[in-house]
Amino acid sequence: MHRLVVIIFTIIASVFVPTLADAITSEQVEISRPDGKLQALLYRPEGTGPFPAVIGLHGCGGINNAAGVEASRYQDWGQRLVAAGFAVLYPDSYGSRGLGPQCRLRNRSVRVDRERVADIEVARQWLQGQSWIAPERISLLGWSNGAITALWAVRPRPASSGKGPDFRSAVTFYPGCGRLSEPPGMHAYPHSF
Repeated sequence: MHRLVVIIFTIIASVFVPTLADAITSEQVEISRPDGKLQALLYRPEGTGPFPAVIGLHGCGGINNAAGVEASRYQDWGQRLVAAGFAVLYPDSYGSRGLGPQCRLRNRSVRVDRERVADIEVARQWLQGQSWIAPERISLLGWSNGAITALWAVRPRPASSGKGPDFRSAVTFYPGCGRLSEPPGMHAYPHSF
């Protein structure tokens, strides 16, 4: 956990992306899930690994910008994390379901505590099945709506559920201020982020 946090803060503090990172681009992957395919963008370091991985979670605007291409925020973070030795997978929770940006929708069909958490689980299982991934070293990184999703994914669960956090660490940027202690579907924050 500490390594990822140190790397994240180093990335934030740095001014220039290393020249090597400029050549790093994402590749499209499709991951099977019970209700169809989860589209995702993958940034992968060269070599055989095993590499630690980060599941990056887009905000309510989706993974693509208004021009329909990967938003520069996600490109930049993907390149920087790959340069630091991490594989990065960005599940596209909206595009996979034929949806565009969700920021202005009050009642979203893709919820942070349900569908997006399920997308994280499918992405984690896919990464753990890759020979070039260190399966016990998968972390979450999320922005806004994706940050809320990351918090739902790592929230403490009752001991009777038998499931606990499965991630090495989680870093969130500007999540909402709602309570995560409520059961899924009963949260106290509006869907406006």
